Amino acid sequence: MFVRSSGTSSRKRKRLPSLGLKLNHSENPEKELLEIQSFLQQQKELLEEPKIEKDRLLIYADWDDSIFKAKVTKNSGSSLEVFGHNRGGCVYLHPEEALYLIEMNKLQLFYNKIRLSVQRSYGVLLKPACNISIHHYRVYKHFVIQGYKLFRHEIFHKSTVPKETKELKTLSSYGEYLQKLQIFESLKEDDFKETNLPQISYDVFLPNFVVKKSCRPEPDYYLIVLSAKEKIWDLMHLVSQTNKTNILFASAEGNSISVFNLQGVQIPILD
Repeated sequence: MFVRSSGTSSRKRKRLPSLGLKLNHSENPEKELLEIQSFLQQQKELLEEPKIEKDRLLIYADWDDSIFKAKVTKNSGSSLEVFGHNRGGCVYLHPEEALYLIEMNKLQLFYNKIRLSVQRSYGVLLKPACNISIHHYRVYKHFVIQGYKLFRHEIFHKSTVPKETKELKTLSSYGEYLQKLQIFESLKEDDFKETNLPQISYDVFLPNFVVKKSCRPEPDYYLIVLSAKEKIWDLMHLVSQTNKTNILFASAEGNSISVFNLQGVQIPILD
């Protein structure tokens, strides 16, 4: 529950309790059980406390189900310097941006004139039609919460075609190219259709980047959010089709976020 307030709160901000170091074996099961129950009760009490936020600092937005974006109706803070984009003189938020701001208690989102709770917002903003999965959102939040500035990837910059790609175009298929190199001989040509390749999701800028939405420079990284179905040769194909060497791949399958990139390796020739 969120409580509006126009003044300041004297209550000191509390943090969730910590269990401390992990034990390798149980020494006193009864005592440890009591400690765990006490820990869970403290968490429950803390999470049940009303969260107070100044109403004048909240952003208000209406969810538009026809374009799957949130239209900002009241901008009361500086958060939109990093989030949102302009369209037709109005500011819109992508689903992941809106959900993050809701979780940070900086946005009040309305759907059909009804204010959405955090739980309801997950159902509305992460539904299949929005094309944003919970895994995708977890990756987005992982970077943003650490201070990185993420923007939906758009083609703003001219790029050159690397030599490897020019050679690739002279062949009838990417499968033929790999067979020429004697790599993955058993793969079929259908595995390399460009429509099946993962796409760049975000332009990533370091935390010290000064945001200029109208004219952004080349990002520090390009981020691709992967799903469990992605194959390693899909990523190889993607890297071979571009001259970008600062591509990051991220996956949120399981309980952790994995981030990695692919680099070419030159094996020394021995005489």
